[in-house]
Formats: sequence, structure tokens, C-alpha cells
Amino acid sequence: MEVILDKKLYDRLWDRLLNTYQFSPRYGTNPFSFPHPYHLYRLPEAPWTQEQETQVNCLLETIVPADGFLYALDWNHDCFIYNPRERLPLYYHYHDDARDCNVYFPSYYPNGDFYFFIAGDWSFGMLGHPWRKELYLWGDKLTTDFKRLAPYLDLQEITVQDSSLLP
Repeated sequence: MEVILDKKLYDRLWDRLLNTYQFSPRYGTNPFSFPHPYHLYRLPEAPWTQEQETQVNCLLETIVPADGFLYALDWNHDCFIYNPRERLPLYYHYHDDARDCNVYFPSYYPNGDFYFFIAGDWSFGMLGHPWRKELYLWGDKLTTDFKRLAPYLDLQEITVQDSSLLP
């Protein structure tokens, strides 16, 4: 796991998220606009347990190549590049002596803030909305595998947005 300290990369990632998905963190607005098919799930009220987080991580391990990576983006906080094979525990954190601050790696469940997990090539991703308790997923392999995991995670599928219906 590596904190993204390169300001240009950090800005490029957020610009792409804002431009491609029209991300809007304002309360009461539709938070995203997808240019491709996606699945939307309602999250349970309670955050996932360590075991449930581990299951999500294991699913991502099967999708991300051994030499691949994901971006873990946390709105207005540190963002990361990591591979799920690192198996970071739930609520992983440490003190960064160089910056004299605490660093918190986000959970897969958007608990209090917007957490986004996106493949390095942007071929799949998981965007979490904390107030609406919603999880948006795209990418064939991720959405297919997540559908099998959804009952264990107490997720309710709200909609499947087909690309043929998109403007």
C-alpha cells in the first residue's frame, strides 16, 4: 500500500472521477452519472464485519492481477495505490512521521465518507455513498462475482443500468 503523495496524480484521479462519473458529493443530489452499465446496491445499516470485508477483499484478489493495483480514493482524505493481496485489516491505520499525521485506509463499506475502489486501468470499480448507503459497481467480472457475494454482505440490488438505456 502506498499513499498517493504525488499531487499531479492525485488531481488527475479526482479530475477523472469528477469528469467521467460526474461525482457530486452534495447532499440530496444524484452522486454519479455513469457512461457504461453499472449495478446499484443498498447497503445494510451496520458496517461490514472484518470477515465480510475479507470476503470483499478476496473477491478483488481474484480480479486484480498479481502485478496489478487498485486506487483507494477517500473523499478529502489520503488516497492509496494497493493490491488486495496485501490483505490490509479493517480500520488499518498508522502514524506517518514524515507528515506528522495519522493515515487511515478506507474500508470497502463507505462508513462516514465516500470511498472509491477503482482498477488501475479503470476497467472496474466500486463507488460507495455513505449517506444513501449505496454501492455502485461496474465491470463485468466484478458485478458478476459481487452478485454471488451480495446475500452474505446483506446487500439489496436496487437496479442494473443497461448501457442500451444510457444517453
